[in-house]
Amino acid sequence: MPNVRPVGRSYFTIEPKRAATVFLAAFGDAIIVPQNLSATRLPQCANVTTIRRRTGETFTFVQDGRKPNPVPHYPTHKLLMSAKQSLQRVGNKEALWSQYEDNHDGYGLADTSDLPSVVQRLNGSAQWYWADEAKLKEEKSLHGVFRFWVPGSLWTSEFGLSGFATRFGDREEETVKTLIETHTSNPDVCRKPGLDSVYSSENMMRFADSWFKATFASATPELAQAFAVEYLGAKPILSPYEYPVEGCHFAKWAFFANRTQAKWENPASDGTAFMMHFVLSANDPFDTPAPTTSKFGYAIDAGRKIQDNIFDRYMYDSVTLWVDDLAPFVAKFDTDKVPYLIRGWRETGVAGVFVSIPGSEAVIELRSTVGVPAERIEPYDVCSAS
Repeated sequence: MPNVRPVGRSYFTIEPKRAATVFLAAFGDAIIVPQNLSATRLPQCANVTTIRRRTGETFTFVQDGRKPNPVPHYPTHKLLMSAKQSLQRVGNKEALWSQYEDNHDGYGLADTSDLPSVVQRLNGSAQWYWADEAKLKEEKSLHGVFRFWVPGSLWTSEFGLSGFATRFGDREEETVKTLIETHTSNPDVCRKPGLDSVYSSENMMRFADSWFKATFASATPELAQAFAVEYLGAKPILSPYEYPVEGCHFAKWAFFANRTQAKWENPASDGTAFMMHFVLSANDPFDTPAPTTSKFGYAIDAGRKIQDNIFDRYMYDSVTLWVDDLAPFVAKFDTDKVPYLIRGWRETGVAGVFVSIPGSEAVIELRSTVGVPAERIEPYDVCSAS
């Protein structure tokens, strides 16, 4: 399969402006940019905010009231409230982990990132874990993971911390204080030791990269991993939670190996790494929302109607991968009868091919200007019910 490059992220959220402000603080180097999601551009149909990082990736936050709910027996408002309450229990240290934290991406921390502002805009709800508090206090050494909620959504995001707090200049002391105040117990129970350092040494998981992973809650991690391998060109690798064990996370990992070489090794590579993780967390000892992410994932699998060209509201929860040519992917989907739909912009020839991740409410968008004839590109329309 052609090489993939992550270029964008989209979230379905009932708080798009607030979510955007949290990400602006988190990245520090991002700006709000005009969005062209809707062909009709009618504000009564959707609220949309898009930001762009200095490194080029775009993040779009969408509140769409017209797109159908593929699982009407789980009303969206109640679902989002359940997720929010579950994540709040973790933020209040009343629970170790929420199943909705299985939905998260991993980003590299920029010198411009303003973690205190992230916490302030979330009313204190964030976590710093897998970390050494003594080293932070004594040496200003950053380590661990900083996790925050995407307001109004079913998602969180995280920064892999590296370097020293001195990189933040005037915000050094406030950042240290913020991390200490949000410090929590390590929720990575049963994590197999050693793999992280191996993958880091092999250029496969690097906190220095601007975007190093996308993680999805999935009722069927094995099927999700197999999908990434078969249809996206990823390579399966061992995860620290390779087998289901009671009371533990269970995860399958995939890695886009053709992205890691230096330019002199592989001219098609951009020299950075990208992984996909598919996770199913046990009901205990983690916080268990209603519905559980596995029940919701199975319900989405049953209720989503991509084959009928219906773009449902949860398809806004997507990772966009740029490819040189969509034709090989579309041909394989057609051959194997994998449902997909196409949205994009005919005037520029940019097409997005959307496919579901097994067992997850999220989708993958493969995007390019090559491989899909203009007449097959259906324009986005947030005022449409499909």
